[in-house]
Amino acid sequence: MLATTDSKNQAVSKLELLIERGRSRAANVIDHVMRHQPTDRLVRGDALQFRAADNLSEILITVPDREQGKVDQTLHRNAIYQMAQTTDMPVKFLDSLQAVAEPWGRELLAYNLQTVFNRRLQNKRYLLRSLQQEVRGFLSDSYRRIDSRPVVEAFAMAVQEKGALPYEGYVTDTKIAIQAIMPAVYEPVLGEVVAYGLSLENSDFGNGALSVRLPSADLVYEPGHYAGGDAPGASRQAAGRVHDLFRADV
Repeated sequence: MLATTDSKNQAVSKLELLIERGRSRAANVIDHVMRHQPTDRLVRGDALQFRAADNLSEILITVPDREQGKVDQTLHRNAIYQMAQTTDMPVKFLDSLQAVAEPWGRELLAYNLQTVFNRRLQNKRYLLRSLQQEVRGFLSDSYRRIDSRPVVEAFAMAVQEKGALPYEGYVTDTKIAIQAIMPAVYEPVLGEVVAYGLSLENSDFGNGALSVRLPSADLVYEPGHYAGGDAPGASRQAAGRVHDLFRADV
């Protein structure tokens, strides 16, 4: 039973504010995932071509394409990092060449990558995942693809069936996250009022595993009202904090 009526009202108000503030962000995540699906290409190392881009502070990668024969694409920082891991070249070295103001830095970067892939890794196949003419994932051909669209669709349907509401989310170049929360408050410990939810994170570009978390949001904390009081070592999370009760990575 909630400690006071004021605590309950305060918790409900905070929960409603959380949902209202984050509803549009959660909707934006769903909309982004539905409209932006990566394009996949399987390419052998000896088919990769790199060159310094004219009038751009980056290099281009040229890859075979079934419809156009070949396409030029830029490289996202995440893809360059994955290339560094694949080629055993230090990522700081690759970054430093890309950052050189004069053309020779990017030309040397392109030459190094093309030489390694064409001569040492020529028989290996790689999965290139692109979005908006940019390679954002440079992965092994055995990479286990768990695309965000069907996962987010299943997540949205499942939480809706349980009465949970989407209330938060974010989108980056290589990762998405969406959270849902139950529109009810609970008092697991006297004086601490919380709400429970479910969080999903995924990357279509190898920047993290599919992750499902069970977070709780502390809505109200009244010192001294829960078992153990405010003795050292018995303090609780401050009101407004969110922490995980469970996490599973796939």
